Amino acid sequence: MLDALYIKEHGMREVNGVDVIETESHASWLGFLRSLVARGLRGVNLVVSDAAAASWRRCRVHFLQTS
Repeated sequence: MLDALYIKEHGMREVNGVDVIETESHASWLGFLRSLVARGLRGVNLVVSDAAAASWRRCRVHFLQTS
């Protein structure tokens, strides 16, 4: 499952998108992120995910599991 959260200035979180997928592939992420952009997503400052081969931060839980 992929999900996107928006964190407001005061720490309040809102769910911006959810998608149920079979694998966390490049194509799955690309489709999910494009759907968010099509709905108006702009100005992303940080992406946290599982073990993706990309230049962003990994989820702390998954980082610890593989360390």
